[in-house]
Amino acid sequence: MAAASALTAFPAATRAGATAATPYTGAYFDGSAGNQIGGTSPSSFSTVTPESSLSSDVQAFDLSGNGQSWTVTFAAKTTDSGLATGTYKATASSASSTSPGLSVVQSGGSTCTNQTGMFTINDITPTVGGVSSFSAIFEVECNGASGALYGEVSYASTTPFIERTVSSNQLAFQSSINSGGTDKTLTITNTGSGDDIFPASDLQILGTQHQSFNVQSDNCADHTLTTGQSCSIVVEYRPASGSTSASATLYFEDSLTPIDSSATASAPIGAGRSIPLSGQVTNPSLTGLPSSKSFDYQRVGTYNSTPTVLTLVNKGAGSLSIFGVDVTGANASDWTGSTTCGLNTLATNQSCTITLVFSPLQFGNRTAELVVDSNDPKTPTISVKLTGFGTEGYYLVSNGGQIAYGGDAQFEQDLSGAKLAYPVVGMTPTPNGAGYWLVAKDGGIFAFGDAHFYGSTGGIRLAQPIVGMTATPDGKGYWFVAADGGIFAFGDAHFYGSTGGVRLAKPIVGMAATSDGKGYWLVASDGGVFAFGDARFHGSTGGIALNKPIVGMTSTPTGNGYWMVASDGGIFAFGDAHFYGSTGNVRLAQPIVGMAPTPDGRGYWFVAADGGIFNYGDAPFFGSLGGAGIDSIVGMAPTAPPLYTLVNSKSAARPANRDRLATRPLPDDPARALPQK
Repeated sequence: MAAASALTAFPAATRAGATAATPYTGAYFDGSAGNQIGGTSPSSFSTVTPESSLSSDVQAFDLSGNGQSWTVTFAAKTTDSGLATGTYKATASSASSTSPGLSVVQSGGSTCTNQTGMFTINDITPTVGGVSSFSAIFEVECNGASGALYGEVSYASTTPFIERTVSSNQLAFQSSINSGGTDKTLTITNTGSGDDIFPASDLQILGTQHQSFNVQSDNCADHTLTTGQSCSIVVEYRPASGSTSASATLYFEDSLTPIDSSATASAPIGAGRSIPLSGQVTNPSLTGLPSSKSFDYQRVGTYNSTPTVLTLVNKGAGSLSIFGVDVTGANASDWTGSTTCGLNTLATNQSCTITLVFSPLQFGNRTAELVVDSNDPKTPTISVKLTGFGTEGYYLVSNGGQIAYGGDAQFEQDLSGAKLAYPVVGMTPTPNGAGYWLVAKDGGIFAFGDAHFYGSTGGIRLAQPIVGMTATPDGKGYWFVAADGGIFAFGDAHFYGSTGGVRLAKPIVGMAATSDGKGYWLVASDGGVFAFGDARFHGSTGGIALNKPIVGMTSTPTGNGYWMVASDGGIFAFGDAHFYGSTGNVRLAQPIVGMAPTPDGRGYWFVAADGGIFNYGDAPFFGSLGGAGIDSIVGMAPTAPPLYTLVNSKSAARPANRDRLATRPLPDDPARALPQK
């Protein structure tokens, strides 16, 4: 076999779905209980990319889908002439002269130092440096663990692609000596596009205590499941006299399991898909979970550093086996955490914990269910209703530095009563929305709440006035931009370039940073866009005759797009930014002066000089100053951060009036000191 070398990827092929016509491209993983290879199981992968190889003995594939990335490598023995159709047994992590190789590795996942298994290649067409078609099934274990990961990898193959699910990864029985036995049903469903074929002798039960389990019925044997069809296997647990428990493993064979007829209970690779069986004579009792749990109001895109801990206790006489702990429901992604209960066994009076953190992804009421599955015969599944409320809000700032606020925004401090040398021209929030910076025309900085001062140009003679600012993602720095595109970086903000020495057709009016803070965009009043650092140019209106000038811009949470807003509220969306509405055809009392996005980028707000608020997409309305006779508003900022990351924040204050805007009175004359509250 040729020595290892740098690999380059072929163009990825994408499987169109279960109904796609041949050739078939895709991958499918199905992990049994105790699988230590990793990943979420079962999982489908829509993209399969064969890596180029200098040897016909080895072929690797890069898989991606469902938020996971894997590499699966098949290798013949180093003494073989190359990979071919057939079955390869007793594989190791790397091929040798005595063993073929099989390696299944997740990007960023756990690392298994010793993988053993087998695979069967059903289709392979070698080409120079790779393959033009391929289909194989495999079984692999980690460090001799009792569980295995089963899978299929197909690339441009005419062999039908198979996906199937099992109703349970293990069957746990509760019974008594005099009960006469307890039955459990395992249902297997074909969810793929190819037929799943079961042989006539399709299953066996292995283990030293296999006599305690019997197959009552099997309508899968000698049967072919077409797409959407199911079959079932019924297993009975009948405890032996004097026993308190028993365990064994059911193995069934189908088109997704490579088979080795010599497999045994002590060396089960090739016996088929494993389903652990456990029987318990005594009855456990799971206690400690409430029927519901309410979480504090929490700002969207943030989490509370003090998690909620639930303690589960086994108050029964027998061992309690916990098969799974999961959060499900409409807003399940809003709750994260950890548990010591997963796949755990608790003796009488032993306990385990579930730690939950509420981090809402959208505004409003959020609901989910915490589900715990166990072998408690009375309540095998316990559900806890989870509720919380995701909050958002925004700040408005006047040219005199006075702050108005709505939703969950909390007034930290402003420049009321201060005599300013130059008017305020903009603001930007800290990552968790618990503070903000105000920037004046001369680059003077005013930091409030958890915002820190990192520097200013207040004492520097500027060629052109400051027109805007934006902060770095961690809030430990910020940039200013001047009307000539001059950039001033402070704190951990880095300088990536400017238009300070460029002759501009129109002045710069705003800027926005990329999601990682390693670049930024500048926008001119004609909609011309200038990209620096890792900011990518997605388009502009620099060559378009606009009805009104551009007054600001903001980026999407991914950093792969941006919006620009004109003074008439016209919106121009580029990259992955979507159009949700505008005031371009609305007669405004005062011009639009700024905009802000919602955390998920599926909406935005505009603010006019009179404090009028216009909300679009999923942006909630929290009140405005429109009609109050004000014309001094110069910008706005959201409280919730973009959802490319979650930031630590204390629980948000409950908005007492979520549809009203709280404000210090703004005077008609911005130069006059504001009255105090």
